[in-house]
Amino acid sequence: MNKILLGMAGIAALMMASGANAAFKVGFDDAFNGTGWDKVVEDQLVGDTDFFGEVGVIDAAYGREGALVSTALGSSKPKEIGAPQVLHLDATMATSGGSVETVTIALTDTGFEDYGSFYLDVAVNTVNNNADFFAEAWIGYDNAEFGKDELIGTYSLIDGVVTSTLDSVLNLDADNLFSLTIFTTFTHDNVNGTSSTNTSVNIPEPSVLALIGTGLLGLGLVRRRMKK
Repeated sequence: MNKILLGMAGIAALMMASGANAAFKVGFDDAFNGTGWDKVVEDQLVGDTDFFGEVGVIDAAYGREGALVSTALGSSKPKEIGAPQVLHLDATMATSGGSVETVTIALTDTGFEDYGSFYLDVAVNTVNNNADFFAEAWIGYDNAEFGKDELIGTYSLIDGVVTSTLDSVLNLDADNLFSLTIFTTFTHDNVNGTSSTNTSVNIPEPSVLALIGTGLLGLGLVRRRMKK
C-alpha cells in the first residue's frame, strides 16, 4: 500500500511538472502609494523568508512606517499537490489607526493544467470593527502572472454584510497551460488591530478522484509492462 501511495504521489508530481519552473509570486499593492504593485516577491528569491525554504511556499511581508504591516504566507504546486487546494493564501493586515488604509495582497502562479473545475474557498479569521474585506480568484488563459481572464469566485465582507459566489463552480475546458491568482483586499477605517483570512482555490472532490483514478490507471499500465 505504501508503494502504491508513493507511486500515486510520483504520478501526481509528474502531472504538475509542467509548472515546476513557473512564476509563483506574491504582490502587495498599498493604495496610499497609488495603483500598481509596491512589492512583489517570487518563490525562492529575495524577500521570501520561508524558514524551511520549501519550493511552492512563499512567506513575505510589506510595511509602511507608522501605518501598516501586511504579511502573506502562500503555497502552490508542488506543495499543495494531493490536496483539494491548488493555491492557498494566508493574508494579514495590521494597522495602528488614525487613517483609512487599503492594501491588496495577491498570490499568483502559472503553468496549471486543466483539472476540470475550480471553486473559491474563504475563511475569515478576524476582521476588526470598521474593517472590510474582499477576495476574488481568477484564471489567466494567457498563463500570465496576476492574469484576470475568467472569474472563479468572490467573497466580500463590507459593513458587516457577507456576499459571495463561493457555492458556484467554474467548469474549465482549457487546452493550454493557465495561471491562477487570488486577490485579497483589506480596508481599515481608523482601526487599531489586525485582520486575517485564509483564501484558497480548490478542486471539487470529483476532480480529485479523477486525478487519483488517472494515477491508478498509470500504475496499472506500468505494472502490466513490468510483468511482460
